[in-house]
Amino acid sequence: MNINATLFVQIVNFGIAYVLLRVLLLKPAVAAIQHDEQTQSSLVDQIAQSEKEVQALRDKRYQLWYACHAHFVRTSPPVLARVQRAIPVHRVTVQPMSEQERTQLIDEVHVALTERIGGAHE
Repeated sequence: MNINATLFVQIVNFGIAYVLLRVLLLKPAVAAIQHDEQTQSSLVDQIAQSEKEVQALRDKRYQLWYACHAHFVRTSPPVLARVQRAIPVHRVTVQPMSEQERTQLIDEVHVALTERIGGAHE
């Protein structure tokens, strides 16, 4: 086998190119990727912390709401009773109609409506 000097020169050139590419290209690219991953993980942590804070505020708001509601329930019946006594309520009772009365009422309404809107169709 005949090995000449160009093979050794190519090996040296390949080694130099590999070291330059690794130092100049790959190292900064790997550092940038790691930095992006760290930034993303810190943002995810911040979002999780914010969600916990929002949930805590929601819980606090619901507690206050239920406390106000309970206070209203405890204190409102006397007020409502006074208002109900002050404003009389008139109840309307409806008497059931016989079939003959319903038919007569329907006929009367039909005649009255026909007279009122009869000229509108012409």
